[in-house]
Amino acid sequence: MYEVSDGANWRNKADNGLCIRRPDLAADRTEIYVRKIRFREVGKIGKAELRYCRDTGRYF
Repeated sequence: MYEVSDGANWRNKADNGLCIRRPDLAADRTEIYVRKIRFREVGKIGKAELRYCRDTGRYF
């Protein structure tokens, strides 16, 4: 989150920080990284991988 323009300001102000990545644009895989959680009852830091279904327009 520090790599964004004025990254320190963005990271310090945010309660939650997510990074979305599509390593291969042709594939249907999307990676979601949880980089910051201020309040632990909201969630935890980690990674989730989702697949996109082009027929229904949904992520699984």
